[in-house]
Amino acid sequence: MSAGAAVRLTGVGHRFGDLEVLQDIDLQVPAGRSLGVIGPSGCGKSTLLSFVSGLDDPAVGTVTVGSQTSAAGRLSHCALMPQRDLLLPWLTAVDNAALALTNRGLSRAAARAEVTPLFERFGLAGFELRRPAELSGGMRQRVAFLRTLAAAKDVLLLDEPFGGLDAITRGGMQDWLRGVLRAEPRTTLLVTHDVEEALLLCDQVVVLSGRPARVLRTVPVEYTAGTTREDTLADPAFVALRTEILRLLANGHRR
Repeated sequence: MSAGAAVRLTGVGHRFGDLEVLQDIDLQVPAGRSLGVIGPSGCGKSTLLSFVSGLDDPAVGTVTVGSQTSAAGRLSHCALMPQRDLLLPWLTAVDNAALALTNRGLSRAAARAEVTPLFERFGLAGFELRRPAELSGGMRQRVAFLRTLAAAKDVLLLDEPFGGLDAITRGGMQDWLRGVLRAEPRTTLLVTHDVEEALLLCDQVVVLSGRPARVLRTVPVEYTAGTTREDTLADPAFVALRTEILRLLANGHRR
C-alpha cells in the first residue's frame, strides 16, 4: 500500500446551533506521517475527524484529503476507528476483520483468505474463529484495528482507540500500535486525551484550546526512544514535551 494521502484543514470553523465548537482551525498531516490532536473534553476533536472522514462538512473552511475536498471524495481515502471496537457479536474475529472486504462484494471465503495471514502478525493467531465475547479487550481492539487496515484506505483516523482499556492493557496496545505504524507507515490522525499516547505514536501534536477550539500550538515530537517503554517515558526530552503540552492545555482551558 502507499504511504497515504496528505490531510489539510484550512480555516475550519463549526457550530451546533448557538454553540461554536471550532474556530479557524488550520492543520495538516503530510503523507505517511502521523499527527496527534489533544484538547479538553468537548472541544470538537471528534468533530474534526468526522470532517476529515467525509461523514460531515464544516460550516466554514476547507478540508482536503489527497486532492479531494468533497465529502464523498474524502470518505474514499479514509478509514475511521472509533473508541469502541464495534465488533459484531454474531461474527467471528476473522469475519469482523474482513467486514470492509465483504461489504465491497468479496465472497466470505475470499475476504477470509485476505485477512487471515494478518492474524499472526497482529498477535491473534489461533483466535480467528472466536467471537468477540471470547476475546480480551486488547484483542478486540486489535481485531478492530486489523479491520481498519483491511479497508485498504490511505488515511487512518483513530478516535481514542484505546480509551476504554485499563492502564496496563492500554500501555501494551500503544507499544503494539507504535510498532505496527513504524513497520507500515500510514497517514494517521489520532485524537486522544492521553498526552503520553500522542507523544509515543505521533510525529507532531496539535494542542487545541477549550471551546471554541483553536490551535494553540503544533509541537514537533523529538526525543530518543529508550530500549523500554519506561526508559522512553523517563527520557528528559520526552518529559519536557509532556510538560510543555500539559502547560498549553492548562493555559488554553483557562482562556
